[in-house]
Amino acid sequence: MGTIEDLGVCGDCEVYASGQRAAQLEPLVQLEASICRKLCYNRRLRSKNIKRKVHSVAAIEQREEGNVLVVSFKDFKILDEQRIAEIGYELTTLVGQTPAGRMLVNFEGVTFMSSAMIGKIIQLNKNCKDKSVDLRLCSISANVMEVFKLMRLNKVLNIQKDEPTAIKSFDKKGLFG
Repeated sequence: MGTIEDLGVCGDCEVYASGQRAAQLEPLVQLEASICRKLCYNRRLRSKNIKRKVHSVAAIEQREEGNVLVVSFKDFKILDEQRIAEIGYELTTLVGQTPAGRMLVNFEGVTFMSSAMIGKIIQLNKNCKDKSVDLRLCSISANVMEVFKLMRLNKVLNIQKDEPTAIKSFDKKGLFG
């Protein structure tokens, strides 16, 4: 029977177990990260013999498009408090690293987010204004956009239809671009 060291680590979490449970966890570690993440949250895997420890896996992806820092999310539902805290920390850290003071947050694929995540977006907007970073949001799903409109965030935040439109909007000046 193997030990947990023999199993390795999946993409999103580390699973520690006592020696007698390690053999039962081997198929779990070999699963794709998204499936593994779902299974790790499953209550059946939370027993006194298993301790799950989420490590700091990047919650967002970043890349540069010209002189714009483009940030996108790895999750399609942003509901977990710990994940939201990680996203908030990563976004705050990136504000100071934006080239030419331009940051685009792409919500493509994000279908749901909690109110705590909306709070992080509002905080990001404030941080960007404090550091003179031009912030744009794009590719927001209909569900999320409905919440933004109810909260009138569409009046406060610069929201664009898609990524190419958002990147072009950085170069527009004044009301008539």
